[in-house]
Amino acid sequence: MVGRDHSSEARTPAGPAVFGLRRLVGPGTAARYPASVAHSSAEEGSVAFNSSIESFNGAHCKVAKQEAPARPGLNRMGPWIIIPSLLLLSLFFPQLPAVAASESSLRRLYRERQYFDLRDALRSNPGDLSSQLLFYKGAIANKFNHLRLSITYLNQYGRWAKKSHNNEFLIDCYDLLADDYLKTYRYRKAATMYRRILSRFRNRLTAEQFSDYENSMNKSVALSATPLQSVSFAGDSKLNSAKDRIGLAKVPIEINGQNISLPFDTGAALSVLTYSEAQKLRLRLINFAIKVESFTGAEVSARLGIASNMKIGNVRLHNVVFLVFEDRDLYLPPISFQINGLIGFPVITALREITFLRDGEILIPGHTHRHGEQNMCFDGSTPLLAGTFEGKRLIFSLDTGANKSDLFPPFYQAYVKEITSSYVSQSERIRGAGGYKDVHHVSH
Repeated sequence: MVGRDHSSEARTPAGPAVFGLRRLVGPGTAARYPASVAHSSAEEGSVAFNSSIESFNGAHCKVAKQEAPARPGLNRMGPWIIIPSLLLLSLFFPQLPAVAASESSLRRLYRERQYFDLRDALRSNPGDLSSQLLFYKGAIANKFNHLRLSITYLNQYGRWAKKSHNNEFLIDCYDLLADDYLKTYRYRKAATMYRRILSRFRNRLTAEQFSDYENSMNKSVALSATPLQSVSFAGDSKLNSAKDRIGLAKVPIEINGQNISLPFDTGAALSVLTYSEAQKLRLRLINFAIKVESFTGAEVSARLGIASNMKIGNVRLHNVVFLVFEDRDLYLPPISFQINGLIGFPVITALREITFLRDGEILIPGHTHRHGEQNMCFDGSTPLLAGTFEGKRLIFSLDTGANKSDLFPPFYQAYVKEITSSYVSQSERIRGAGGYKDVHHVSH
């Protein structure tokens, strides 16, 4: 985890249902990333990510049944509210009341960011393409990485909403479209969406929201001349990772013909390098400063850099975007440790499927495997994993840059009696790029 830039993650309402942060590998754990069902081998101690990517560059496009990718990221976690779907009850009422109840339930689930429940609720209206439902369908397609479908639905909804002067979800619509375009590397179109929000809804934005959107628009404009990121596979890849002093598993990577070892970090919405490493690896730097929130909440500036060629095992990528920080902004003074860089979402998702074995070996297949229902979605660029605890669905964020699992205050609040009877409160100092912060936690 490095920090996050000012983007849609900071602008969305409180929520979602996040109980904790899940570390990557542990006995019997599994997570599928980002578009299918969890699968693992407890015997091997493996965790597999599978991201059946939908892309616009023709490289390994899988649009049939399931599809797909960013910003460094600590995200503000809101309160946990369990909202059961009531849509099935609508079958017992006449048509008009049922539609009204349906829209009310969908609106509530969306506003409280219960994306898995909203996905389940929409299944009771699979063929309904009424104008209001187009928004919810587009939003869920975005959250579950069906990006082409999301763009289709949201553009249809946007035209209807503008024509009918229905502005309830127009800001959200343009924001989600910008996210779709960014994740498919169509930066100019993303800038257009942000520009619409700033010009049409200025009076509805707080000063902080306006600054966030303006920063996102300027970033997209700066990248607008950058060619699409592309990827090609020359067979299966087997990599050996090695943990550094702070427990991050680094993998060998080649950038512009030079070698470097960097960790995969799903908490990083863009890949990251220090300025000195970017110079050494001959990145093309874009003369534009982007505002990024550090681990401590302080705001720092970073530049954008483009790696023309990048190689991970037998996978070759082109036109990879990096956030480039001053070395001091990725230095951890309390432990005298320099973070040189991270591999973030656009690269991780381009790899389509990754299996992390407990012995440090990482497998990237040349061809992906098919799986069942998705148990992971995105809130902006934050991966959310659906799990169960005592028969209830709980949502966890997944961060491969974390070296242990953490449970957040919503979990404590939901199970305070069980926790206080078995655990004691302690203080701990958590370190990250930009400094440290003190937190309270419970342990045996």
